[in-house]
Amino acid sequence: PPQKMYFNKIEEKVFPNELELVFVGADFFRKGGLEILNAMDYLLENKVKVSLNIVSKLNYGDCASKSTKEDLLEAQRIINKHNKIHHFDSLPNNEVINLFTKSSIALLPTYDETYGYTVLEAQACGCPVITTNGGVLKEINNDECGWIIEVPLNQDNRTIPKSIESKSNFQKEVTSSLINIIESVTSNLELVKIKGKLSLSRIREKHSQEKAAIRITEIYNSILNE
Repeated sequence: PPQKMYFNKIEEKVFPNELELVFVGADFFRKGGLEILNAMDYLLENKVKVSLNIVSKLNYGDCASKSTKEDLLEAQRIINKHNKIHHFDSLPNNEVINLFTKSSIALLPTYDETYGYTVLEAQACGCPVITTNGGVLKEINNDECGWIIEVPLNQDNRTIPKSIESKSNFQKEVTSSLINIIESVTSNLELVKIKGKLSLSRIREKHSQEKAAIRITEIYNSILNE
C-alpha cells in the first residue's frame, strides 16, 4: 500500500541523542513484545543508553506466541521496573506517527505477521525497523534499510514455533539478536541515519502515493480504451 512521506530527506529528521526505540501493536506478545522487554531489561541493567516507547493494549493468548496471563504479569513487571520504558495503552494515529518521526528505531520481531503495515509507516518516517524474517517481512524490510533477525521458517514460510522447544529457541534467538543489534547501534548512532535514509528511499521507490495514483489511472484508462 502507498505511504505518505513524512520527510523529503533524512536531514529534515531530528534524531535523539540517545537511542530511542518504539513498538506499536495491539497483539503485544505475538509481535515479539516479551522478547523486546527481556532484551531491554538486560540492556538497562547493564547501563546501556536506550529507551523504549510501547503503544499496545498488551493483548495475549494468540495462537502464534501462545502467551499467558503469567507472560502479561512478567511484561508488566519489567515495564514498571524501568523508568526508560514508557507504555501507552493506545494513541491516535497522528501521535503514533509523531512517535515514529522522533524515534531512532522501530521494533517488530514478530512470531507471525500477515503484512506488517507499521513497518511501512515507520520507514516513511525515516525510522528503520528491526523485524524477523517470516511471511512478507523480507519483502518490505532488509539489512540495508533495517535489520532482519533470521529465525527458522516453517514449510509455509512463516515463523510460528510448532513446539515448546522451537518456541524457546525462537525466544532466545530474538532476544539475543535484539541485544546485539541495539548494543552495536549505541556505539554507532550514525548507522540509524544511514538506514533511515535508505528507509525513506525504499518508500519513495516502492510505496509512493504519486506512483500508485499514476498506475491506477493507467489501469482505468486502459479499460476505458478497450
